[in-house]
Amino acid sequence: MNKNTDEMLVIDPTDKTPKIVFDTAANIFEISGCSLPDNAVTFYTPVLKWLSNKENTKASKLELTLRMDYFNTATSKMILEILKQIDVLKNKGWKVSIKWTYDDDDEDIMEAGKIYAGLFDFPFILFPVAPGSNN
Repeated sequence: MNKNTDEMLVIDPTDKTPKIVFDTAANIFEISGCSLPDNAVTFYTPVLKWLSNKENTKASKLELTLRMDYFNTATSKMILEILKQIDVLKNKGWKVSIKWTYDDDDEDIMEAGKIYAGLFDFPFILFPVAPGSNN
């Protein structure tokens, strides 16, 4: 079930795309799984539009959990664009943070998180978990 409203964006995962849940009412903001879409820009555009639509709303709280098992270069560029959009929200008074969750034995995903964390001035928590964990 895919759903896109002002309050909620839900995109179900596939073999090539992650699960995306942005739910204002439940205060859940999550991107998780593998990301190898045929066209990353097309796939992630609804996320960027959803975040952009929040720019002129009352400031709130957004803690995005990123739990990527694997992502390609095109996705890495889109993650950067998503983080830039979250930075815009921060500058408009939103309380934002990122929880970068990764398997504790996955150095590539950990290093990617460190790189992103160094680019932004908002809380960016690197959170290792045991492989296969649902955290």
